[in-house]
Amino acid sequence: MKFRSFNFGGGDLGYEYECGIQAMLIRGVDALKDWQDFDWNYTEYKGLIGICFSNSPDAEKLDEILGKGLQSTGAQHQKVIHNLWYIYTHGYDEWLRFGVESGDTIVEFDRDSVLADAKEADPLRVEMMVMYSNKSPQDILSVTDPSQYPAAFAEVARRLKGED
Repeated sequence: MKFRSFNFGGGDLGYEYECGIQAMLIRGVDALKDWQDFDWNYTEYKGLIGICFSNSPDAEKLDEILGKGLQSTGAQHQKVIHNLWYIYTHGYDEWLRFGVESGDTIVEFDRDSVLADAKEADPLRVEMMVMYSNKSPQDILSVTDPSQYPAAFAEVARRLKGED
């Protein structure tokens, strides 16, 4: 069965990364089909990519569905949440139309292959290799434990201020 979507990795991050996004998108579309009055209570921070906190039981449940058995990055999660919100609010066909009007090209993915391949992928490794290939290790800040987010935010602020 085919799933119509867009290439969110831009082709630069490879099949593993794309599988993670598409698998979460497929799971989200399936989960939200019959979910009435979904509470889209998420917190994001302007200028920070990959930080998207769920603040409601609905959002927490959706996050659980999206990530079950997958390794994903915060950037993937945030991209999927944005697109799922648009689909939920405007409909799947309108989402496709809007994407095409915005310059994206519709891509057909084999639904079953994407879901199977995503379980084997390590998109975090791929994202780190591609996005930070020109950075030294001390410039990279990667946080996977939510309890460490306050310390990470403090470190980002310190770096933005130019403090050593």
